[in-house]
Amino acid sequence: MRTRLLYRDRDVRALPALPENADDLIRDLDLDALVAVMADDARHRDVVRRIMLVGADDVDDIVHRQDVLRDCIATPDAVAEIHGIAQDALDRERRTFLGILSKASPARQMYHSVGVLKLYTAALADLRDCCIRHEGQFRSAGLRSLCSRMATEFDESYVKSVEGYLDSLRFPKGESISARLGTANHGTDYHLRRNRRPPVRDYVPLLEHSSLTFEIAPRDLAGAEALGELCNHGNEAVAEILAAAAEHVRGFFSALTIELTFHLGCVRLCRALDSAGAPVSFPTARPATARGFSFIQLVDPTLAVRRGDRPVGNDVDGFDGDVVFVTGANQGGKTTFLRSVGLAQVMLRAGMFVAGDDYEAPAHSGVFTHFRRPADATMRHGGFDDELERMSAVVDLIRPGALVLCNESFSTTNFREGAAIGAAVVRALRDGGVTVVYVTHMFDLVDAFAADPGDTLFLRAERRPDGARTFRVCPEPASETSHAEDVFRRIFGVAP
Repeated sequence: MRTRLLYRDRDVRALPALPENADDLIRDLDLDALVAVMADDARHRDVVRRIMLVGADDVDDIVHRQDVLRDCIATPDAVAEIHGIAQDALDRERRTFLGILSKASPARQMYHSVGVLKLYTAALADLRDCCIRHEGQFRSAGLRSLCSRMATEFDESYVKSVEGYLDSLRFPKGESISARLGTANHGTDYHLRRNRRPPVRDYVPLLEHSSLTFEIAPRDLAGAEALGELCNHGNEAVAEILAAAAEHVRGFFSALTIELTFHLGCVRLCRALDSAGAPVSFPTARPATARGFSFIQLVDPTLAVRRGDRPVGNDVDGFDGDVVFVTGANQGGKTTFLRSVGLAQVMLRAGMFVAGDDYEAPAHSGVFTHFRRPADATMRHGGFDDELERMSAVVDLIRPGALVLCNESFSTTNFREGAAIGAAVVRALRDGGVTVVYVTHMFDLVDAFAADPGDTLFLRAERRPDGARTFRVCPEPASETSHAEDVFRRIFGVAP
């Protein structure tokens, strides 16, 4: 029983663990603004958040997810119906069966598993019928394969045979158990047998030898315990098989629910971005070893969903290097640009669309952020110590092919020292096969790379002569002149 809606060759049977840098990514990229749009309850938000942050490393898996998501966007009602059947089956098990203790008897375990399997068998029949109705609407390999498997592997005759087997495991008139005597006359080879009504002639020996039957007195606790022990021996093997079968079917419904929760969350986000007028397109993913990126009208999706309108987009055409510096005036859109690049990479790795007209980039081996933080209120360490500590944690986690986003890193010390440390860190990351996008006001840092630009791209937040910000980031070298003049004019009302 396979779902295969996130990966081509495996299912998501359990929620993946969050990466170690998840808290920084969520905070710096404002990721929960998107997650809140994608899911309206805590459980579904957790699913969406984890799958987005873990992503997929294989380009073929990313393309596989994109194809499934295209189907979900085109046929949301059909996909929501499949998801509803799976989710309802899991919820009904939680409501109906409160679970059993790990030390419960095999008989109770068997009874519990039979009930669970009967519930899921009925849900499988509903799911099969739903898939048969909607299979013709799907185009992706993932959803078409799911529908095909449901139709062929769980046809009516198979479901009826399963129901028959489960009904035969109810023993209203008692159980038939066989065994033989082993070493020291201890019982061995216990087997639970089907209860079949024997022909009349089989009753004759029982009538002639009534000693072959016995009864336990109501107060014979020891006898009842001994008989219960015999039953447990007989039920043990069957109970284990049924428990494994129940867990397997439960895992199928759990995987289907997790995977479709993510895809339907993406559908909701797509609708929200479309309502805000933000561009949406499926990106082209390249291997992590590739360099550079290019995009057209890339926007920050968190800004779009918060404001409800289209933010200013940015273009980068055919950059094939490893280092990007972004400079310019305050409030010019630098951090927003940085966030749009980071979120586009997270969404690409997750197999989602991006908020842009076009986006092509490597599927980086990971996304890491190093943003400026407020001063430590506890005063246990200084701001610069904190920056060094957080950068050390990033370096410990990154692998070749990763993407690191720096926002005013090492700005808590003087400009000369900060520039020297920043340049050393950027060179080390670049030489290690890591792509760096660095927003900074430190001219000396950018100037250290300007002499031999090589694979470095220099961008600057656009500022008009009158000081107005366009919130666009354009290919321009850094300027050594600050924009303190803007502050002077604004305060003293001096015209440009």
